[in-house]
Amino acid sequence: MVRRQVRVAGDSRRQARPVQGETSPPEDRHVTDDSPRQADPDQGETSPPGDRRTLLQRPLLWFSGVVVAAVTGLLVTTFTDIGSQLLDQPHLNDQIRPWADMRITSDVVQLDDEGLSMATRDDRQLGAALLTSMQQSGAAASRDVVKAIRAAGGVNVETLSIRLVLEGRRNEEIRILNISPVVVEQTAPLSGTLFYAPPQAGGADLMMLLDFDQHRPVVSSIIQSPEGGPVLTPGQPYFDTNTISLKDNEQQVVMLRARVKKYYVAFKLRVEYLIGGEERSIDIDNNGSPFAVTGMHVNPTDNAWSYQRGFSIDGSFRYCRVQNPQDFTGASKLNC
Repeated sequence: MVRRQVRVAGDSRRQARPVQGETSPPEDRHVTDDSPRQADPDQGETSPPGDRRTLLQRPLLWFSGVVVAAVTGLLVTTFTDIGSQLLDQPHLNDQIRPWADMRITSDVVQLDDEGLSMATRDDRQLGAALLTSMQQSGAAASRDVVKAIRAAGGVNVETLSIRLVLEGRRNEEIRILNISPVVVEQTAPLSGTLFYAPPQAGGADLMMLLDFDQHRPVVSSIIQSPEGGPVLTPGQPYFDTNTISLKDNEQQVVMLRARVKKYYVAFKLRVEYLIGGEERSIDIDNNGSPFAVTGMHVNPTDNAWSYQRGFSIDGSFRYCRVQNPQDFTGASKLNC
């Protein structure tokens, strides 16, 4: 038996010289069928190197295509977002301004339609200096006396007027979406010491009303009484029909009246706003303490006001001690 040797280098093949009695196949024949190849009995069954490389490359090429598509999509999204921000100059300017979006100042103010009545949680000692000042003519209208009573724990009775000054501090416009109460404490009305100073004649220029006697208190618009009297009626939620916008360094003043008859309420105000398509909020208090307002403490047997101790003003606007504070009316006898 005569053997022939075939040398393979890449895809080129050198054919051995045919031996006697053996016919070589035609050179232009190219077999592409799926019939199994006959293995060389001496070399075992093998696949051509070119076919093996093609099969190994197919998963690698598919995986590379997926990676390239993913990276391309990520780059397009990133550069699109960067481009939009580059065009949004106010947004870019705000990124380097470290301070808050708004500056908000709050003050408790006394308006003409309000009295100066206050009540404390308990019957605490007031101090000789305050008692002496309260007995001076015009004491009920004295800012120093009012400030001293507040420092002793005095809380406005039935009404509390709050002035908010909102100032924008961003290049992007700020739109106020809502102002809502955040109740910190709610109890029965305070029953310690009452400082009674009823309202005098006058009106008030208010924007919003917050009635804590409602089941779900909301900041509402105000319906004025037809006669223009002191009675204020809550209307629709204020921000359902109104809006407040702030540009950079622009200020808006908000006058809000909180009122209550049934409870003592301590609360903060939450200002919700929109800037750059993002909703944010900030809570406002009364210089580090909650705002507070209380209803009159009433004796359930006769509906008279009932306190541990009481003071009421006389014709000279000085505070005089009430003889029977447990059964107190505006006409109770005073000791001056």
